[in-house]
Amino acid sequence: NEDPQGRKRVIDLVQAPAGARLFLVGRLDAESTGLMLLTNDGELANRLTHPRYEVPKQYDVCLRGHLKEDDLRKLRDGLYLTVGRKAGGGRGGRTAMESVTIVKRQTDRTRGDRTTLAVTLREGRNREIRRLVARLGYKVRRLKRTAIGPLKLKGLAIGQWRTLTHTEVKRLYKAAGLTGQRHR
Repeated sequence: NEDPQGRKRVIDLVQAPAGARLFLVGRLDAESTGLMLLTNDGELANRLTHPRYEVPKQYDVCLRGHLKEDDLRKLRDGLYLTVGRKAGGGRGGRTAMESVTIVKRQTDRTRGDRTTLAVTLREGRNREIRRLVARLGYKVRRLKRTAIGPLKLKGLAIGQWRTLTHTEVKRLYKAAGLTGQRHR
C-alpha cells in the first residue's frame, strides 16, 4: 500500500467506498503482472496470503533459454535460497515449486530461445520464482499471476478491476478454510 518512489499503487486503481479499509492479497514486484485481490476482510486476506494455509497461486512464466529437464526436476525438488533482505526474504533454506510444467519451448533468431512454464506456489516468498530460476542460470522475461486459489484471472487488461461475484467470494472463503464465515 506504500511506494517510496511515488508510483501508482494497486489501491489507487479501485474506487472503494470512502473510509473502507482494503487489504491486499499477495504482492507482485514491479516487473510482474497479473491477478491482485483486494478485500475488506483482514482474516480472509491473511488466510489467502500466509504460507501456513497453503492456498495455491498460479503463474505463467516466460524464461530466456530452453529449460533443461534436469533443471525442471530441480525446481520441483527444491533449491536453497539465501537469507537476508537483499536476498529477498526473511528466511533462507530449501524451497520448491508446488508444480511446474513446460507449456512450450520456442526458438526465435531475433528474440532468442524461450521456455514458457506453468507454475504453482503455495508459499510465495519474495521474488521466489525469479530467484529460483536465476539460481539455475535463467532469466525471467515475463511473469504473470493467473490464479489465487479458485479465483482465475480472465478478461481484464492491466490496470482494470471488477467486483467479485457472490459465488467467487464463497469459493475464496472455502479455499481459506473460512466456510462458516459471513461473506463480504
